[in-house]
Amino acid sequence: MSGRRLSIRTSVVVGVLLIAAPFLGLLTYQAYDRVDSARQATNSLALGRASTVAADVARFVDGTRVELAALAHRPSIVALDPAGCDHVVADATAFEPAYANLYLADRSGRVVCSAESQLDGPVSIVDRPYFQRTMATDAFTVGNAQLGRITGRWVAALAMPVHDSAGRVVGVVAATVDLVTFGSIVVERPTSPSSVTTVVDGAGIVLTRLPDAASWTGKSVGGTGIGPIVMAGGQGTAQTTGLDGSERMYGYTTVPNTDWHVYAGLSTAEAFAHVRENFARAVLLILLALLLAFALAVQASRMIARPVRALADAAQAASRGDFATRVQASGFAETAELADRFNAMLELRGTADAAMR
Repeated sequence: MSGRRLSIRTSVVVGVLLIAAPFLGLLTYQAYDRVDSARQATNSLALGRASTVAADVARFVDGTRVELAALAHRPSIVALDPAGCDHVVADATAFEPAYANLYLADRSGRVVCSAESQLDGPVSIVDRPYFQRTMATDAFTVGNAQLGRITGRWVAALAMPVHDSAGRVVGVVAATVDLVTFGSIVVERPTSPSSVTTVVDGAGIVLTRLPDAASWTGKSVGGTGIGPIVMAGGQGTAQTTGLDGSERMYGYTTVPNTDWHVYAGLSTAEAFAHVRENFARAVLLILLALLLAFALAVQASRMIARPVRALADAAQAASRGDFATRVQASGFAETAELADRFNAMLELRGTADAAMR
């Protein structure tokens, strides 16, 4: 039965660990709570930035819509007069640095006049989806990313139908946005170099991305972790990979009145950097406290176990008739007093035994 009992040392050490267990649990809970708070704060920040950029892009698109609507009523535009409309579109382009070009096309898709020269002769846009949709819906249209046939640059066309005096659609006046410069003009640059802001069209093609729009414009986000999430529509947050393969915490939303989407990514490593530092310090303090408690427990168990073991050995010797053995008083005051009394008992027993003899 005695072989199954715990030793004093084991009991003391286990007791210390049991006392420390709630503190370890509290540390774990605090670590989880801090990580969750950091995640929520970062998600909120990312979504807020995405929403801000979406609103800025929407204002730019709406401003272009108003400008194109005014142009569509200009007599030279309505008349599809190449001689009269060239300077009109050129002047309009000069007021907006984000425009790559501004041009007028008739109902057949032939570009009648353009702010940028048509070096190889008249250009046709009849096969462009934005032109077809504008003609079919008789409404302002926001196009997707494409290589401009006149400028040769990555652009997105914003098109407005042109009506004659009878109200019939006779053509389209369109502004193409230079997608590489568009981001730096319309979108505020991220404050952190590891953070990104991306605007994509309805097909998942990058319209612009900050930083380094020139390297990413025209790329597809379909093969990224964030791409399918963003293209599903709506708004929300996600922790996944982006175009460069880096994991970030993203906030995403749509640009009002368009099929464009915006997502902003904040570095996961940066978001949790201070949490990891605080957690590391807390773990270090807990480990030091545990080591100190363990050392004290071991020392305390020794100061109890050794005198008790000496008393047990002396008692065994006395049971064999050896009353001359003595126990050294050591350990705590209680064990030292117990040793003194045991020694006194042995001395009395030895005296009594001698008297009997």
